[in-house]
Amino acid sequence: MERYWKERSLRAKADLDTARSRVQSSKDDLSSGVDGSYAYARAMMDETHALVEYSRVLRIYTDLVVHGNLPDEPQTGDE
Repeated sequence: MERYWKERSLRAKADLDTARSRVQSSKDDLSSGVDGSYAYARAMMDETHALVEYSRVLRIYTDLVVHGNLPDEPQTGDE
């Protein structure tokens, strides 16, 4: 179970890093008008969602490893 949640935390961190890169890229395109503004706003929303997910998964992993608390969320092989 610990390995599963470690993998999930690594994936969530990679997703967050990707989202942050998209924010930086879209920031460079802001001068392109409405499309640039929309892309930036969308990238910011995606980054926020990725950060929330990373925080959630990291909290579960930390509770498991440090405190020995089993997660309420069932472990699935699909993710």
